[in-house]
Amino acid sequence: MTALRTAPGTRRTHHGWTIGFIGDSLTVGYGNLSASRDCTGDQVRRTTDADVSHGALTARRLGADYRLNAYSGLGMVRNYNGGSPDVTYRTFYDHALLKVPGDVWQNPGTWRPRLVVANLGTSDFSTAVNPGEPWTPDSLAAAYRTAYSDFLQKPRTRYGAATTIVAVGAGSFAGSCRRPRRRRPCGRQWFAAPQERAGLAPCATVGS
Repeated sequence: MTALRTAPGTRRTHHGWTIGFIGDSLTVGYGNLSASRDCTGDQVRRTTDADVSHGALTARRLGADYRLNAYSGLGMVRNYNGGSPDVTYRTFYDHALLKVPGDVWQNPGTWRPRLVVANLGTSDFSTAVNPGEPWTPDSLAAAYRTAYSDFLQKPRTRYGAATTIVAVGAGSFAGSCRRPRRRRPCGRQWFAAPQERAGLAPCATVGS
């Protein structure tokens, strides 16, 4: 789920760069080595390599230390296809060892990223709500916006005002939770800039 390392094979072009990446399967690098779009579960596991995920490649390009905190298929309030409704990404964000009940990662004080990039929401919206799920499109979008806004206070509190947080919403599914608002800086936080460049509205904001 997490990794902390210096991107190998590069020189440090930006001395002291540290970046945290928070997300779902897109951040994990889900099936990124597969040569086919049709894979069994075992094939997906064998062809997933976080070391060539977009976060790792970005860190390698910058010569930065990085941490991935990502979990495939889990969303802010709803998981992929409505699965495992008793947990969400937020359930595991603070964990280091997922199989150890009550385990919580303790920052030793040596990890304080200059930049945190959060990209969450694809798992919430990439599949239609199934019969029996407690959601309508509107209630899901509203719950997502609230949960994401609240969640982003965790890295802000953990790392302090010196860390810049870039929060990306629901990616190509941003229309599912679109609500008109203008992009605005909040201290050193920026929200959903990729969506706005694509002409889509942000899905979540949080104050500094």
